[in-house]
Amino acid sequence: MKSTSTTLGVGIMAVPERKMQVDRLLSRLALPLSQVVWDEGHEGHVFNWWRAVAVACIPAATHALILEDDAEPCQDFLAAVEKLIANYPERIISFFSVSKTPRDGTSQLSLLPHHGFGDVAVVYPVSLQQKLGKEFTDRDQELAIHPWNVAYGADELRMKLRPHLKMWCTYPSLVQHGSPISSTLGHRFARSLANPCLDANSSALALDWSQL
Repeated sequence: MKSTSTTLGVGIMAVPERKMQVDRLLSRLALPLSQVVWDEGHEGHVFNWWRAVAVACIPAATHALILEDDAEPCQDFLAAVEKLIANYPERIISFFSVSKTPRDGTSQLSLLPHHGFGDVAVVYPVSLQQKLGKEFTDRDQELAIHPWNVAYGADELRMKLRPHLKMWCTYPSLVQHGSPISSTLGHRFARSLANPCLDANSSALALDWSQL
């Protein structure tokens, strides 16, 4: 496994109702308010996703980390993300999953094929994001007829655009979903939790990264 030179950009999707959660997230990750894009008009997840991507794709960025405003990361989360993208630069990696797939004998940390809810905290190669963005623009009229265009997430959009493109997730999750009982956008799954997941007081760097 070779490490690659990588640079991480971050974009946070947010609605005004969750400003307190956003403030906590920024403090925890030591990020400025400029990394946040606000969905003031509640236009929907997918539209806010591309705004967050634009913020994350700083000129030097090789990877874009997109976070929801209700993401609750463990300690040293960004350092763990940087470890993963250096070792797996071509992968889409989610840090939250509701999957309870067994680790098949691995002792602490593994990457598994991802199943569902990939938008809480996910990192993409910027080159892939740019390709998906062009496809989205080229097919926006076709995609607009689908109800998930507003009420669902960019994970569904990715599966529509590239149905065979694999996403991976960390096991355990490094980010918990801190959503309230009701979603501001009317999602059917207003509250989904990762289990297992590192809590806010646990360091991702305490995991045995040599397993990967």
